[in-house]
Amino acid sequence: MRWVVVSFRPCSENEKGGGRRMLGMLKRHEIEILLKAGHPKREVARLAGVSARSVDRIAEESPIVDVNDSAERALRRIGPSGFVQRFWRRVSTSLARLVIRFGRNIRRLTKKLH
Repeated sequence: MRWVVVSFRPCSENEKGGGRRMLGMLKRHEIEILLKAGHPKREVARLAGVSARSVDRIAEESPIVDVNDSAERALRRIGPSGFVQRFWRRVSTSLARLVIRFGRNIRRLTKKLH
């Protein structure tokens, strides 16, 4: 029997997330500096390797004070809220339990058939 493990979790900064990856504070600072230097938003997006929409959104944020990702995100309320994280944890735990139950039931059925 072959098992497939499924992981349900948000993408980290280093993974390609189909445009849904979280930008780190250094990347945000880079964009902020390029904008302050007078570069057009499209050029900033190309140089930084992000979408023009991300540049627009970051341009409207308050200036970056600290590049410590977790502290700055908590201070600026960037990223998923605690509610979303707790909900995500519950959903992934429930799905994992379902996969385990499904596997047990399949094993029982195959034993009964043989």
